[in-house]
Formats: sequence, structure tokens, C-alpha cells
Amino acid sequence: MGEPDEDGYYLCLAWSMRDAGAATVDGFISASLSRTVAEAMEHFDRLDFGAQNWVIADSQGNIGHAMSGVCPKQPQGWSGLLPIPGWDNAYDWKGCYGPERNPRQYNPSEGFIGTANQDVNYLTDACMQTLPMASDRSSRIAELLEARDDHDIDSMRNMQYDVYAKHAEQFMPIIRPLLPDTENGNLLKEWDLLYAPDSLGAALFESVYQELVLIVFGEGGMGREVADFLQKETSLLNAYYSQFDQVLLRKESLWFEGKSRDVLYRMAISRGIGAAPMPYGKTRMVTLKNIVYGDFNPDFNYGPIKLRGCRGTLCHGQLVRRGGKSFAIGPSCRMITDFAEDKVYTGLPGGPSERPSSPWYTSGVQEWLDGNYHVIEL
Repeated sequence: MGEPDEDGYYLCLAWSMRDAGAATVDGFISASLSRTVAEAMEHFDRLDFGAQNWVIADSQGNIGHAMSGVCPKQPQGWSGLLPIPGWDNAYDWKGCYGPERNPRQYNPSEGFIGTANQDVNYLTDACMQTLPMASDRSSRIAELLEARDDHDIDSMRNMQYDVYAKHAEQFMPIIRPLLPDTENGNLLKEWDLLYAPDSLGAALFESVYQELVLIVFGEGGMGREVADFLQKETSLLNAYYSQFDQVLLRKESLWFEGKSRDVLYRMAISRGIGAAPMPYGKTRMVTLKNIVYGDFNPDFNYGPIKLRGCRGTLCHGQLVRRGGKSFAIGPSCRMITDFAEDKVYTGLPGGPSERPSSPWYTSGVQEWLDGNYHVIEL
């Protein structure tokens, strides 16, 4: 970043994939043709193109989890988050870890594997993740899987549409005793922690949480305008909210500027539940746009639809703005399969035709919203 032909200090980025090549392509093709979990994991080890979590199963009852990608050996004492002096050889990469150091699991004792970009550094003795995402979604996966031993297609479908928020579960015991005895206060007090489209409680919680971020990190640190910009115009808080929650959930912090946690929470509650709430789904309206003609011909678009869930629910749903453009983040392709059957259950937010004039152009959207899956016989 900068003008390299002029003297000065510039930010430079080295990419671990710079030496990737044909082996990555061959590994991916070979993995897709594998017949067993063990065989597939060996092929995923050869994928250099990025850090991806691959969860694998086979008809013999084996399950596995392999992370692909190449991780450089970082200089001692450096986390990778902040720039370092590139002209100092002490900070040069010392090669890359071999694929055997990547996080991996094969038939773990829990009897299941669930990944949601959570911290998996415990599976290796090397630091592969500097800023993992929150454990809320992975914890919910484990909670639901451990709740019964007779899972089937329907229970998996319910999990994929689950909107219970482990994220809010941590905050509500602090918020609930501080709520006033008002209509909005009682609505939030009795909220079931579900980010359902018709939920008023979810909308109130989001308003309080966003005010809490603005008060603690804005007014107590970087300035309210900066914190507001980070919330509305970047994906930082959406992707790495757990890093901020670690501060917000503490009883004391330097960010609190000498105020008690209850005082800050009361301020956020007072500002966050003052207005009449609207159903949560109305705050998450999304239009599915035609990739080519969407901005020119609205007739080719579909919606608006209500985006389910939030940043911390299994059914992941967020609205994010980056670079002046809005993005909807959520699961588009859903798939379930039972290895005792030669079938795949799938859901897609669209249809089998790319022609906007065709009745099949958006024929699958409502079924995708409702959780009705198509069955493909193999």
C-alpha cells in the first residue's frame, strides 16, 4: 500500500498461497473422488489455497475434520495482528508448517464434529488462528447434537434453521435485572432468545447491544462516531464480536473509565429500549438481486425477504456494509445427507432456470425460506 518508487514507509502483505499450484488442484479433485474419510484427509492436506474446515464422513461410519491451507511460522512474540518492520530480517518468515500440524480430527470421542469458524488451535501445538470467530454457534451445535442420540433428517433440518442465540444467553443475566418495569422492558425481560423474524425481544436486545458497544468502545475510547462507523460500515464487529464481548462481559475494565458495569448497561438500556420496537425481521430485509441486471431492472429481483438469525445463531444472518456496498451474510446452499441412504436433501434460494421470464427462476426461494428441501436420488 503506497508508492514503492518513493521513499517512505509502506504496508506490504505476504501471502502463504504465493507458491500454490497444480498440487492444490489435483488434491481437491482427488479428495472429491475419495471413498473413505482417511483417504480424503490425505488429499485435503495438499490444498494450499486457503484455510478451510473440511468435515468428512463415509458409509463405514467414520467422520473426520481437516483444515487445509499453509500457515507461516511467525516470529517469536508476534501475533500477526500488527505490522512489523519488514527491513529487519528477524521478522522474516521461517518457512511454513507442514500439513501434519494443521488442526484435524478423526473419529473423535464425542462422536460428532461441528465447525463454525471457532477456535480449533487446541487440536494442534502451533498457532494456526490468530482471530477465531466466536464459539457461540459451535457451542449450539454441540448442545443440540448431545441432546439426543436419534438424530435424523428432520432434526438436522431444525438445526440448520435454529435461531437460538448463545451470544445473548451470556448478556441477558446481566441485562434482565436492570430492565425497567415498562412495556419494552418486560418484552425484553421475557424474550426467549430466539432471533425469529417476528420477535420484538430480538430487536430490543440488538438495540441495547449496539448502544453498549457505542458507549464502551465509542464514548469510552475511540469516539462514538468511529465506533458507529465500525458497526455500520465494516464487518469488524460482525465477524469478531466475541473479542469485544470479552470486555463487555467483564465486571471491570479500563474501557469502563471508572464506571461500574451496571451503570454502563443501564445507560445502554435507557437508550436502547426507548422507541417502539419493530419485529426483528423488518430490520433485516434483503432483496435477492439478479447478478447482472439487478440494479437496472427490479423486475429481475426477488424480495424483499426477511433474513433469519444473527451473527451468533446457527442460522447465520447478518447485514453488512463494506466500501459503501451492502451485503447479506447467511447460508445460501443447505445440504443434509444420511449415509444409510443414497439421497441428498438440498435447499437453494433460487430456481433451476436463469431466465427471469421462466416460472422456475425463483421457484425454490419460498421453499428455501420455509425449510422444505428437495430430495436428490444418487
